[in-house]
Amino acid sequence: MTWLQFLNTAEWLSVIGVNVTVLYCIYPIYKRTRSRALVLLGYAYLIGTFDVVCNHTIGAERMTYKIAVTYRTFHYLIYIGVTLLGGIGLLKLLNAFLKLHESKFGPPEDGGTPSVPLVRGGFLRRFFRAMTE
Repeated sequence: MTWLQFLNTAEWLSVIGVNVTVLYCIYPIYKRTRSRALVLLGYAYLIGTFDVVCNHTIGAERMTYKIAVTYRTFHYLIYIGVTLLGGIGLLKLLNAFLKLHESKFGPPEDGGTPSVPLVRGGFLRRFFRAMTE
């Protein structure tokens, strides 16, 4: 086994191991809290695992140019979807954490900004509107 083959195998196994571990930890927390943020993160890790498995099995095969372009297009679209799901899930989770923190300890003492509803309306809606204008 060459050095690059070893790194390729290590990358595949480590990503799958981390994704399965996160999914294993997210499920009981979701059952207890019913948080949509955890659903989004779970889908991101689940689809990410599927993408890594496909990339190291199907993607490693010889293909014609047309099939390779189609496969890579789906791969990149899946990667973009995983990134968006994970990012939005993380923002929703952080927002819920900040609201919980403020409800227990009050607003920030240093005059900092209290929690801002990042996902529920304001921020992302204005961001996407600015991107499309």
